Amino acid sequence: MKRLSVVLALCALGLSAAHAGETPPPDAERDLPPATILVLHPAPEAVLALKHRLLPGLLDRQDGNAAVQYTRAALMMSERSDEQLKAIDELRNVPAQDLDREKARAVLALFQDALQKMELAARRKRCDWDLDLSQGFALLMQDLMYYRQLARLLRIQARLEIAEADYEQALHTLQTGFAMAQHVGEAPTLIHALVGMALADIMLGSVEELIQAPGAPNLYWALTALPRPLVSARKGIETELDVLALTYPELRDPESSHLGAAGWRALTEQVLILAGADHGSKKELAPTLAALATYTDAKRHLLEKGRPPEEVEAMPVLHVVAIYMMDGFRRLRDQHFKWHYVPYWQAQKGFDGAEARLQEGRKTTDAFLAALLLPALRRAGFQIVKIDRRVAALRCVEAVRLYAASHNGELPRSLDDVTQVPIPLNPATNEPFDYRVFADKAVLWAPVDPQESAERALRYELSIAR
Repeated sequence: MKRLSVVLALCALGLSAAHAGETPPPDAERDLPPATILVLHPAPEAVLALKHRLLPGLLDRQDGNAAVQYTRAALMMSERSDEQLKAIDELRNVPAQDLDREKARAVLALFQDALQKMELAARRKRCDWDLDLSQGFALLMQDLMYYRQLARLLRIQARLEIAEADYEQALHTLQTGFAMAQHVGEAPTLIHALVGMALADIMLGSVEELIQAPGAPNLYWALTALPRPLVSARKGIETELDVLALTYPELRDPESSHLGAAGWRALTEQVLILAGADHGSKKELAPTLAALATYTDAKRHLLEKGRPPEEVEAMPVLHVVAIYMMDGFRRLRDQHFKWHYVPYWQAQKGFDGAEARLQEGRKTTDAFLAALLLPALRRAGFQIVKIDRRVAALRCVEAVRLYAASHNGELPRSLDDVTQVPIPLNPATNEPFDYRVFADKAVLWAPVDPQESAERALRYELSIAR
């Protein structure tokens, strides 16, 4: 069985600075990612720059544990029929301008109890998921599948409020969604962090709808005030670092363990089953095959570490193998994990090197566990920065609306022309976003990351509503 976190973790286009008035080369357009079209209305900065927020303020938060309310909301969703849940998906795929308001109200009324729980949870001062990490890989997280549905409910609610020009209430709904994304991401597993990022991505779709609404407030400072990263995976990364030892405490320090031959055989069988290397119906042979494949190298490894030969000879074969395997696992694991502690644009070459070392390590027997059990950490890192890149790009969009508000509804010819507010860099590259004006439209996009297909890259086509 492959690692669940590996599955969920599966969570070079760079053009120059702005060239006003250019006509894009015919062949170049073919290489660009598809655009999200945003038709904007000029909007100045509010007199109170921080009046509008995308997370609940301190004065809005109350004592209590948010996780309790989120869990209740998820439980409510689990009790709904497939037909009721399908109604959410049908509405979330409807373009905002085509929203059937009556149908939206009916769906929201059907799930009102879950919406109320989310609103309460988002305004709690703390969020403690109280997960038993000693379960390691066996930790159950079935309720996570319902959080996307809860975020989609909020997306429908915000869409209805935007359609009715109730922008303050729409912002209240967005606060609930972004707080939920952060709270879910705070749980100490990588899976929770990735789900939190998915929730944030859903809510940023609502931000795109709100900033296109006539008379909607400018959200430059609301977006700027969001934490960076918006959803942190730090706790999840730290759990992933030690999840193997959490599941099997004997592997924390195998050199000092005294399981005996039978104990090491049973443990080896469990780990190989977890890693998907149990040889099917012949799983009882897996420990023997592992010993045959690695014992000679493992024995040499312990002797090189200074173990007395007579002591190594007396140790159970699979104990020798376990020490060897864990030394290799930790060495390759750390080469991957350390790059999560620097900005993504600095980590890319490091990730490349770590992946190359892992591929090279597959030729050695001590890399066996690392090759099978290490999650796709580079892709997880990209999912984190992809959310922050979208936030930064939307800050650029709102800067364009600020400019248009003081320049007779005109688009800036270059982002350098915007002087009212700082223009953010693309956090994936630490370089400026590409911004070009073609006639009465502008295109804002980011380079394609090595982990991203061109079809999924970020690209906005901007125009001013006339």
